[in-house]
Amino acid sequence: MKIKYFYFVFLTMIFSIFTSCTKSTKNENTEKSGSNYLVNDTLVKIENPKLLEYREFVSELDSSDILSVEKATLKFKEVFSNQRFGLADSGFVYFQQLMDTLELKLNEKFQADTAKYNAFAAGNVVSKKLINYQKQLYNNGFRIINLSQSAYIEQNRVYTINAFSSILSNEMNYYNAELNTESLEGFATDDSIIISPQKLVDRNVWYDRFIVNYPHFVFIENCKKFRKAYLSYLFQGMSKTPVYLTSSDKKVLSPYFINAYDYLMQNFNDSETAALVGPYFLALKEGQTANTKSILKKYIIQGLIYDLH
Repeated sequence: MKIKYFYFVFLTMIFSIFTSCTKSTKNENTEKSGSNYLVNDTLVKIENPKLLEYREFVSELDSSDILSVEKATLKFKEVFSNQRFGLADSGFVYFQQLMDTLELKLNEKFQADTAKYNAFAAGNVVSKKLINYQKQLYNNGFRIINLSQSAYIEQNRVYTINAFSSILSNEMNYYNAELNTESLEGFATDDSIIISPQKLVDRNVWYDRFIVNYPHFVFIENCKKFRKAYLSYLFQGMSKTPVYLTSSDKKVLSPYFINAYDYLMQNFNDSETAALVGPYFLALKEGQTANTKSILKKYIIQGLIYDLH
C-alpha cells in the first residue's frame, strides 16, 4: 500500500529531521544575520527574534487541532512578510513541523474509526457531517485520498504554495511543488510501483539536481532521504515490480526496469543517478549475478541505498 511507503520515507523523519533541521537553521540564520557577539572571548549565537517569536507561537498551538493551521498561517504572514527569503524559509520549518504532526494525529483518529471514515473510499453515501469535515480539512491544507479501498489523510501542499509562495524562496517553492506532484501521482500500492519507469527516474534526477543546486536548503536532509529511498527502489524494485522476471529457470531483466534504465542512460547520462546505475545495469544485462550483488552490497554499506530485502 502507498501508506507503507509514506510512513517509511516521510513520517519516520518527522521527529528526527526537524530536530537536526532546526538546530542547523538556527546556526545558519544567526551567522547570516550578523547577530553574533563576543562575550569573554566566546562566540555567542543569538537566535533571530523573528524565528524565536514564531517558534514559540507554534509551540503553544494544539498540534491535534486542524484549526491550528489557520492560526499558524496568519502568524507566519505577520512575522515573515517583507523579510528576507532565508529567514522565512527557516520559519517555515516550524510550520511544516506542525503540519506533519497534525497529519500523524489526524490519521490516527481517522484509522481508529474506519467504519465511519471509509465511507469515502467505499463509495457509500457520505453524511453532511463528513462532507463538512472534508471541506474543513481541505481549507486547512489536507485532503482525503482513497487507496486500496481505504481512506487516508495527507497534506495538500497547494495550500502552502498558495499561502506562502510570495514569502518563501524559489527553492522552497520548487520543493513544495515537487512534493505536491509526488503526492498526487502516488508511488506504490499493494507492493507494486504504480508510477511509470520514466517518472521513477525523473524523481531520482530531480533530487540529484536539487541537492547540488541548493546544498544549504533548510530541508536538505529530507531531500537526501527521499532520494535515497527512490534510488533504493530503482535498484531493487518491489515484490510485485521486480527487477528480475523468472522464465524457464532463467532470470531476465523485467520490462519495467529495462525501460527505466534505458530512459535514464539516454536522457540523463551525466547525472549522479546514471553514474551509480550504469555499472549495475551493465552487470544485469550481462547476467553477472555476483557482480550485481557486489554493487548492491557496496552501495548499501556506503549508505547510498536502503537494503530492501
